[in-house]
Amino acid sequence: MIGQIRPKNDHYQHTERVAVRVAAAALWAWNEMAFSDDIPLGATMTEITLKRRPLPTEADRDQAQEIEARVAARQPVTMGERAFAGRVLRRMTDAPEETLTWVQALRIGDLALVSAPGELFVELGLAIKQQSSFAQSMVIELANDSVGYLPTRRAYEEGAYEPEASLFGPGCGEQIADTALGLLERLHG
Repeated sequence: MIGQIRPKNDHYQHTERVAVRVAAAALWAWNEMAFSDDIPLGATMTEITLKRRPLPTEADRDQAQEIEARVAARQPVTMGERAFAGRVLRRMTDAPEETLTWVQALRIGDLALVSAPGELFVELGLAIKQQSSFAQSMVIELANDSVGYLPTRRAYEEGAYEPEASLFGPGCGEQIADTALGLLERLHG
């Protein structure tokens, strides 16, 4: 190896190797597929209403102002505290009590696609997939709308950035998941 010149580092070598492997795997899968002239197709969508959190209480406002004072004094605060203060002091005063949004489901044979209108917590997406009647189910978030974080009830109990930053109260994430499962049953039946 002494005296051997190392080849010039081409930044695209790895990319090209990966692309060739992906293309080969796709071609292999294509050749192994069973094709059908007639597969069930379907689509359904429903509008739902998500309830916003209630307006902050006087105690919430006081706590948020205390957090803001700690931020200004460069004292440590958590991301959850900052989100809480931001929600209480800025967002909630002009927020409507309800938000209309959509949940959608598509069927292509035994594949189901579900769209969620915000950033659905992974536990909710996994619950949809596990309870789906389809052989394969995919959950796509931020589809047809962008309503922000949609945490689980448990996340609200535990407290963290996402539940504090969400404009919606506990149960909205489960409402999306339940609606999606209802749409999947309608498509599968």
